[in-house]
Amino acid sequence: MIDTIRPTIALPSVEHVPHILPDHADRNRGALIGYDVDGTLTDYHGELEERIRKVLLELGARGYQQCVISNAYDKRAEWLRDTFTGDPELRMRVYTPADVAPEGERIKKYRKPSPAMFMAAIREHDVRPKAAIMVGDQLLKDVWSGNRIPGARTVLVPRYGEGDDPNVRRIQRPVEARLLDRMSIRFACPVCDATHCAHAPAVL
Repeated sequence: MIDTIRPTIALPSVEHVPHILPDHADRNRGALIGYDVDGTLTDYHGELEERIRKVLLELGARGYQQCVISNAYDKRAEWLRDTFTGDPELRMRVYTPADVAPEGERIKKYRKPSPAMFMAAIREHDVRPKAAIMVGDQLLKDVWSGNRIPGARTVLVPRYGEGDDPNVRRIQRPVEARLLDRMSIRFACPVCDATHCAHAPAVL
């Protein structure tokens, strides 16, 4: 069980993602990065800060396709589309359970840890699963959903900001803390073991 939720790598922040990828994506085969948003790119129901936006722009300039994989609904889902798809420089597609659930099916069935959203993104971006990376702050949702797609890789980052869903904070976070300890996972640079560094190892 524990290996099904073990991330490929754990990093101190999304800002470290460019450091562990090749300088340029393979344009012939394509590469896709899927991001959770709340707790990963923003604080819980927060705004996208410019420093994180710059990371996304950098990766886009290096040829990486990027998208949002979120359990959001209603107004938060609308905000995601305005912020990521509507940005003329980012133009990142947004996938929510409502986007992938077949007509007549329960939408909640397609929330992470279901791999349905990320699988749809992989198909629509025309990349191979082994060229796809899921980035998120929750083992039991983001990492597990990515790991359920054979060949895909996963990046775990600490929760961004102080906000959190009350149920996640109360129930899920304590469980994940114990799992991280059991897996001996630490959020550090894979080269110098520091949480802030200038290394750029291509490890994914």
